[in-house]
Amino acid sequence: MERPRRRYHLGLDWGTSSIKMILRDYGAPGLPSGLALVLEPEQRGLRYPSTVTLVDGRLYFGWQAEARRSAKGARVWDSIKAQAGARAGWAVPAGSSGVLLRDMVALTLAHGISLGFGFATRHADAMKAAAIMGVSVGAPEADLEVHSEEYLAASQVAYRLAMKGGFDPQGERLDRCMEALRGVRTQILPGMDTSAETRRRWLRSEVAAAMMWVYESPRIGEGAYTVVDIGAATTNASYFRIHGVNDADGVYRTKAAISFFGAESRPPGMDELGKALAQARGFGETPVQLRGQEKPLYASLAGHRDVKVVTEAIHETWAQARRNAWPRSNTLTHWDGLRYLVVGGGSTVPPLVERFVEPPGYFKGKIKGYNALHDPGRPRDLRSFPDQRPGSTPPHFTQPHTFLLVAYGLSFHPGDLPDISLPGEVPRFRREEFRRKLATSEELGYAQK
Repeated sequence: MERPRRRYHLGLDWGTSSIKMILRDYGAPGLPSGLALVLEPEQRGLRYPSTVTLVDGRLYFGWQAEARRSAKGARVWDSIKAQAGARAGWAVPAGSSGVLLRDMVALTLAHGISLGFGFATRHADAMKAAAIMGVSVGAPEADLEVHSEEYLAASQVAYRLAMKGGFDPQGERLDRCMEALRGVRTQILPGMDTSAETRRRWLRSEVAAAMMWVYESPRIGEGAYTVVDIGAATTNASYFRIHGVNDADGVYRTKAAISFFGAESRPPGMDELGKALAQARGFGETPVQLRGQEKPLYASLAGHRDVKVVTEAIHETWAQARRNAWPRSNTLTHWDGLRYLVVGGGSTVPPLVERFVEPPGYFKGKIKGYNALHDPGRPRDLRSFPDQRPGSTPPHFTQPHTFLLVAYGLSFHPGDLPDISLPGEVPRFRREEFRRKLATSEELGYAQK
């Protein structure tokens, strides 16, 4: 007897230093968008290393790659996202004969998708169902629209490898991985649809994705917000408003939409800060070796010239997002009550977070009620992946949230997002405009995958 299908959607936040994944179970009862299950591969935490290691002709990813980092003859790739995506180095040789960075990107994503589908299959098996799974991948885009065809190609190739071909590159020979890549690319790339609508189905700006946590949290009301996500390679910042809308029948819905006024996404991030800290310390360490040690080091080295330069550059990304937002809402009273939230790796360094206690530039000293959003709360649907038993209820996820915002936003199927207006769609702000009906998700191009 054929099993019923159970629908899942994987939010894959491929970061420079780690991958974070949330699997949305659309078959869960009680909530319209199901449950968001936090994945912890190998039971070793939600931050799965983005490391790739080549040993004896075989590729390894994540914790297995880390375990082989010091093996004889090992070739280790750290920060592939920064090298390929953030620095537009997709076609740069990866350091192994005939292999480019775009190949490593596609294989890393294929492994992540394989991991996610493994969790989905286990979960569905416990329900005597067959898993079907879609995927959304995050991309660092400054204006919230995804323009990169490289991210689109890598995501589609990785999905075809993992889901259609059942190929997980973990532990496979490099030559077999490259053969599999060539076969899938031959099928996909010649006729690949590169329209904005297709990009929206597969990809989502990391800045926009991170806002869904704030939107869905029961502790967050309507108003103006700014969020700064200090990641490994880039800093993402945005200014937006959560507000109500009038339905077509005239019924007013509170907290029903998000309008983005401005955003910015660019280097530097924590890797550059780690490099500056290493230079200031003078012990010859690399940023990778200093990951996790930034808090104590920053406390003692914040005054060093190199550290100050990176700190100011991170702050300037946030300031630029404010400048991008200003033309669409250029009256100070519009920003009264602005609340700020710092997340990502940078949020673990208190002296760095203190740089945001005052609004930037023209806003400084002029915004009434400017305050930190110390705890954004947790969305009702966020759960730990269960030790699944038929009929059991997944437990609430209680660990720190700071690294999960992007993965959570990506876990929504594009058709289930709220009404979203991107900066180019937001006219000059007038308070009454936020009672109009904004563009629907269908009008914005969020079609079914």
